[in-house]
Amino acid sequence: MFGFITDSPLFAEARKARFRPPLFVQLLVFWIVCLVVETVAGIAPGIYAGLEVMRAALSAGRNPTTEQLQQLITEKMQALSGDETYILLSLFGMTAVLVLVPLYCRFIEKRSFSSMGFRRGGLVKYGIGLLAGLLMAGAMFGLTLLSGSITVSAGAFSTGRFLLFLLAFLLQGAAEEVLLRGYFTVSAANSTGPIPAVLLSSLFFALLHFGNNGIGLISFLNLFLFGLFMALFLLKTNSIFAACALHGIWNFAEGCIFGLPVSGMSITTSLLASSSLADRTLTNGGAFGPEGGAVVTVILLLSLTLLLYWPQKKKAMPPPRESV
Repeated sequence: MFGFITDSPLFAEARKARFRPPLFVQLLVFWIVCLVVETVAGIAPGIYAGLEVMRAALSAGRNPTTEQLQQLITEKMQALSGDETYILLSLFGMTAVLVLVPLYCRFIEKRSFSSMGFRRGGLVKYGIGLLAGLLMAGAMFGLTLLSGSITVSAGAFSTGRFLLFLLAFLLQGAAEEVLLRGYFTVSAANSTGPIPAVLLSSLFFALLHFGNNGIGLISFLNLFLFGLFMALFLLKTNSIFAACALHGIWNFAEGCIFGLPVSGMSITTSLLASSSLADRTLTNGGAFGPEGGAVVTVILLLSLTLLLYWPQKKKAMPPPRESV
């Protein structure tokens, strides 16, 4: 059942890397890589946020008190969590990961792009990832709706913004997969072994969302399960393209098709507008969105079970050589 993990060609390729540090060094390097890419990714949204805060401070008058300024800044920063321009800049900023992380793997660790999952047949695998993500997101929405924990109405739709969010979420999902799965999971396996690396990367994926609005115990568990599923999906398909597509379309469908919060982030531009009932947070996830509810736990456990038992094509054995 776990043969596709231990025998993954991605891990076999990664073992050819020249830079294969012990786990402690690997974790330190991963932290540095995260710090660098987050800093670069945050430049554009950081400038936008700074300008908005300055505008709010200027609107306070000529001689605002320190307390007034602090209150204005706090209110403005909170408002940015629902500012779609800020959200789009943050999502598009993740493109930095797609550039910097592969360059690190190729020129520092001396790993091949193939070991990250950039392999042939990427277009087909991307399509598989899109289909799987839409099916999972649709099942999540359907079960949440059937549980009676959300109400649904028409959303505030804008074609331009809708398409911008589609591209932004596909890039953001791809960035997280390249960072956590294509890079860290595969690199860490050189020092921990495949299964511990999968578990460790899933834990880090959950921890990277620890500061998100509305996070709780169930949402943290679901983030871990989602990270686990994505790592196994990568290894099952042997393609980072499939993982990137699934992650991106899940987030997009959740926020811009079904109108639900995406890991604590609310987006107005959507086909549908879903409101979570306050007394059903166990199933709808409250402010964090469905990923903070038990419905997504069920979806992820079922998806993990299906993935583990899904038959994988066996490699064709060469014909036996005839003896002379």
